[in-house]
Amino acid sequence: MLKILLALDLSPHSQRAAEYVARVAPHLKGCRVTALVVSSGIPYGAQQSQPVVADESTEPELHGDEDHLQEMKEVQSLLEEIKALLLKSGLDEDNLELRIKPLGRGVALDILDEARALDCDTIVVGRRGLSKVKSLLLGSISSTILQNAEGLTVWVVE
Repeated sequence: MLKILLALDLSPHSQRAAEYVARVAPHLKGCRVTALVVSSGIPYGAQQSQPVVADESTEPELHGDEDHLQEMKEVQSLLEEIKALLLKSGLDEDNLELRIKPLGRGVALDILDEARALDCDTIVVGRRGLSKVKSLLLGSISSTILQNAEGLTVWVVE
């Protein structure tokens, strides 16, 4: 069974990655998709070893300021939107998991850690479209994932 970790943020680039997974995953027999958002709104120590599973029954511990509360509302909304997209495309709900992970070692490394912890085969990320020079100088999450994804397949969606 193919296990895909769909790494999301609040950008249109991750939306395109989700749309790509929605087109492909239902055609891969038994494919399991975990949609993951790494969030700075959850204190790292509070949920270090167990990411918050995003559903109506779970209220994650949050940093107290208004910005983090707003971010968490946007993340929850994004995950619900992605869930609807994937289910509409034909992915079985039993093969879909939504997760929010606290920011720890950095977004890219946290994504890699989660993919390995969940025994995923593939990571799907969106690419922000930086030029090669800008990407080299600024770095990027997708570049860091590609450089450190030993043993994993990475799909970078533009």
